[in-house]
Amino acid sequence: MKKIATTFLLIILTFSLLLCLIPTPAKAAYYDCKSIIVVDYDTKAANDPFLPVDRIKEIPITLDYYVSGYFAEEVCKAYGGIDAFIYLNIDGKPDWCTASLSPNFLKMDTIPSVLSENATLIIKISKNAHAQSIGEIKLNVTVGSVGPIKGGTFYSNISFIPGYYPLLDINTPDGTVKRIQPLDVTDFGIEIENLGNAKTIVTTSVLNIPDGWTVSVANETTLGTATIGDDPKKTILLTVRPSYEFGYHNERKVINVSLVPSLIDNPSVKGQEYFISFIVQNKGFSTPGFETVYLLAIIIGAGLIGKRHKVKTYSKHKKRGEDN
Repeated sequence: MKKIATTFLLIILTFSLLLCLIPTPAKAAYYDCKSIIVVDYDTKAANDPFLPVDRIKEIPITLDYYVSGYFAEEVCKAYGGIDAFIYLNIDGKPDWCTASLSPNFLKMDTIPSVLSENATLIIKISKNAHAQSIGEIKLNVTVGSVGPIKGGTFYSNISFIPGYYPLLDINTPDGTVKRIQPLDVTDFGIEIENLGNAKTIVTTSVLNIPDGWTVSVANETTLGTATIGDDPKKTILLTVRPSYEFGYHNERKVINVSLVPSLIDNPSVKGQEYFISFIVQNKGFSTPGFETVYLLAIIIGAGLIGKRHKVKTYSKHKKRGEDN
């Protein structure tokens, strides 16, 4: 019985000695232990559209690390106190943004249970980022080997959405002040350029129309965006016709115009309201128009005919009375 126990102990010692002499890769294959990293991120923060003017978007990232394998617990005990080094890199990103990770290096204890560490993906987008498009950041997370514990590289894609950036550049090449006569009609050119990052509808309205005046402008104008190669410029006309009531005019009126940009696919998403003021001086004498003269001629003509008819009728009755 003692011989059997002694033989068994010698076998165990010989096996342990041989195991110590086995190269590390062979040990790893034997133990079949490896590091596992699971990358997760805050989808709410990523999917919440943000504007280029916000400059920076931060997306929290969580990395869960553990050692996997049948002998994971034994191996981790043997190599306890030796950290696994984890490197975070960005493999790909859209051209219209910059991205970085903070921190980009982590240390984890080699244990079979899950350990979690946090990092932050920092994104900065330019005005060329097309609104509502999906941007994607590709992450590369690499962990080195620790003794027989194999390392590896893990990948994750993080999606985010640029928001709508409503911005207009408005010019009035004809100026904003004009002097006209009562029967004149004048136009003010309004040049509008979409500096935002999506196709835009500009809603235009006249805030005040002077009594007796006629003022008109296009209610809606659709502008392209340079982010996808469309023409972002258009010119609209504000047409003004002053009062032309009979008499002398010398009046100066201010006409206020409002312009509001909104996202073409969702008009409820609007930008700030823009205002332009135009000044028109209506000076001069207004004579009745052709229609008025024609109407007066008809009335006067009808009056003369009626009067003449009455005279003839009166003359006939008078002559009959004399004959009787």
